[in-house]
Parts: sequence; structure tokens; C-alpha cells
Amino acid sequence: MVEPLPNELIDHVLENLYSDKATLKKCALVGRAWVRASQRGLFETIVFDFIIDNRHLNSNCQTKWEWLAAIFDERPHLASYVRLLKLENLYPETLSQKAIAWAPQVIRRLSKMNHILLDGCDGNMLSKSSLLGEALYGILNIPSLTRVTIRSCYFRNFVDLASLLSHAIYLKALTVDAVRFFGDTDPPTTSDLIPNLPPRSIKLDEFVASTGIECLTPWFQQESCPIEVEGLQCLHICLSFPRPTGPTLICQSAASIVQHAGRSLTKLELRYRYDFRGMLNSHLFIHLI
Repeated sequence: MVEPLPNELIDHVLENLYSDKATLKKCALVGRAWVRASQRGLFETIVFDFIIDNRHLNSNCQTKWEWLAAIFDERPHLASYVRLLKLENLYPETLSQKAIAWAPQVIRRLSKMNHILLDGCDGNMLSKSSLLGEALYGILNIPSLTRVTIRSCYFRNFVDLASLLSHAIYLKALTVDAVRFFGDTDPPTTSDLIPNLPPRSIKLDEFVASTGIECLTPWFQQESCPIEVEGLQCLHICLSFPRPTGPTLICQSAASIVQHAGRSLTKLELRYRYDFRGMLNSHLFIHLI
């Protein structure tokens, strides 16, 4: 009789298959010892691309939001396996009534998530859809959520972005990549932020930034800012300009972050691009001991 594999070995094998969902589905049928480990891989990451989801939407079909809500109602432990939530292409034209109704119900169940990624989203949608905004703000302050990535998003003004980040009270790793604003980019006052947190109460270990760093730096320098960057361990900055003599404000912002981080830095990565066609792409990586 063949001895069964130890559960620890099964878990280790399946962890290397997390990117192969089709294989994980087959592994879940092998035996009882394989089910939970396979489910953890299948539900580790949830991606909602609102453009793709809307292409398959009609009044008679069940949306991914509805399906997940039903699954999590029947088997609540599956929601606890979700570690990363990706919201992609969220703006007025892609937000259906079904998504408004069901998305908040799914998001509220993700009590063990540690990373949320907003990609190609209109940040104003969080205020336009109160249920979705409340659900998102609610999970930002769960103790397990320590990483936030905001990529290629637009916000009405900088205050909206600052308020969003201020909800992530356990934040340790922040990525802000190609973020732009329709209006005012001035740093917020203490009364502008909801919630109103104590100064320097959110202590970052890792910060990754490109376009938008010139707006974040003045806020970080304010005494009332809830985010502390002085103890940074890892810093990654990508500076992109349309010409070699890029805006000095962006360069000064990058230099200010490096100086502010001080001696706590253990990894520093700087990228500099000045031509959209890739004529120059300088890369400096420093591992500090």
C-alpha cells in the first residue's frame, strides 16, 4: 500500500501551481487532503475587470459578483483564502447596476486579504457609488491589509487620494504608479482627511512610485500627515520625462524621499527614462547593508 504524502508536502507542491488555475481545479479532485490546498490557490487572487465583465453581462446571466457572493455564503471559509483583490477598469461607463449591487457584498467578506490593487480606475467612482466606496474603505482598515497598489488611476484631486490611503491604517507597502489628477494637487489639511488619524501613525516599510510622487512628497513632509516614510527599508522610484531635462520638481521630490528615509534604507532602486521610445533607460539598483 502506498503511503499518503504528508500534508506539508502537498501544500508546498500546490503553492507552486497557484498561477495555473486549470491544474489546481484538477488537483482539488485528487483527494480530501488536496482540496483545501487547491482551494487556497484558486481563491488567492480575485480579479474584476469591469470591461471584460460587462461584455458578458445580460439580464439573464449570473455575474461573477453574484456567483462569488453565493459561493461565499455557502462556504464562508473560501472568502478567507483571498489575499489579493484586483479592481481593473472601473469608471462610469463600466460600472453596471449589478456590479453596484453585488460588488460590495463580495468585498465585505474578504476579511483576510493583504493586498488590494486598483488599476486603470476612476477614483471618483468610490464617492459616486456609496455602497462600493464604503465596502472598499471598510476592508482597507482590516489588520491583514498591509499592501496597496494604485496604478494608472485618475482622481478628482489629491485630497481624494490622500483620504483613500488614510483608511489603510495597517499599511506597510505602498505603490503609486502613473496616478493623475483632474484638479487641485495641493496637500490636504488635517480637516480634509477622513478618517482623521494621528500624525505619523502609518509607518511604511516599502514605497514604489513614478508619476505622482511630486504630489505625495509635500504631503509626506507635513507634520500632520498620517503616513511616516522616515523608517523606509525599500524604496523604488521610476522617473519618466519626455526630454532629457525633465521637470526639476519631480527630481527634487525623489531626492527628498531618499533623504527623508535616512539610514533605515536597505534597498534603493532608481529608474530614469526621458524618451517615450526608450532612447534612454537608466537603472540603478543599490543593496544597502
